[in-house]
Amino acid sequence: MEILRMVVRGIAWKWLCAVPLIGSVASPGMAQDSIAPVPVAVAPPLAPPIAIIPAAPAESPAADTLSSFFRPINPLLVMDADFLRHRDPALWAGLAVAETRFVENGFAWHFFRITNSVKPDGPFWAVPHDDENAAFSVALDGVRTHGGVAMIVSTTADEESAAARYNLALDGSGRIDPNRNFTGASPRFIHNFLSAPDIEKRLVLSVHTNSPGYSSGENNCGPSSDGGKGNISIRVCDPVMQPYPSFARAFPFNDDDTLTIVPIRPFAGLSACGKILRAADYNVVAENIWATDGSLSNYLMLRNPAVRYVTLEAPHETPGNGETRARLKAMAEGVIARCP
Repeated sequence: MEILRMVVRGIAWKWLCAVPLIGSVASPGMAQDSIAPVPVAVAPPLAPPIAIIPAAPAESPAADTLSSFFRPINPLLVMDADFLRHRDPALWAGLAVAETRFVENGFAWHFFRITNSVKPDGPFWAVPHDDENAAFSVALDGVRTHGGVAMIVSTTADEESAAARYNLALDGSGRIDPNRNFTGASPRFIHNFLSAPDIEKRLVLSVHTNSPGYSSGENNCGPSSDGGKGNISIRVCDPVMQPYPSFARAFPFNDDDTLTIVPIRPFAGLSACGKILRAADYNVVAENIWATDGSLSNYLMLRNPAVRYVTLEAPHETPGNGETRARLKAMAEGVIARCP
């Protein structure tokens, strides 16, 4: 009997040795008995959702006097040029407005948040530049019509100058473009700006105006014919910006500075929404993102590539900004209809 048990053990041991271990890979010509287990890679933990980034603590006694929370306000009483231009009570029916003030990294920040109380789950409308007045008007109209939340950065109460594009340091030592402040050094700024619930599930529309034309030095596709400045144009291409111009050039895309920008990972091709807009003959620019430049589009793409994000750009004009508003609104309406 003992001899029989020894034979059975020997057969069982040889059979077990002949079975490859889970996770092992056999090379051609390698005997099964010589297979070694291959370590299984462990995926890194997922980043926390955008909406729950913790706010940074106040950095000075002065900051302690500023609220880190949004407080309700009456939009008809706000002494800010954007609100003064929109004093009609009918414009604010069904909208809840709140503000927050805080200090971070030596800069005092002031945000307005506008929420559609009836349709709170619509798009997230981002207006990071205070000097782009048409952007404010279109975001206000958009949140009223389509719902959702609008976040407005206020850098000055009178934003009729280009200086309103930037926020000045409290000690006068420098300035910063709010749309270059979405970095790990500014957690409170990010937390407050992206304070809408479930923002990663919303369509994000960042609304902007730009200087007409473009600089030849910013373009790899050829020289500028209008002596403009900057790099916002459907005629500009470089390692970051890849343009897909409209063929029919129907309004609002009969203007080279009116376009949509969709962020993508390098060589990934247009996003799903970008492909839809391209098929609809929009002016579409794919923004290849290798590393963040501090902008909202870069922050969201690197943190969660599935976020549906579109920048709306139209040429800045004064006075009135009527045509600029019409172009931005037409693009917003089309994007919402096609990329809900």
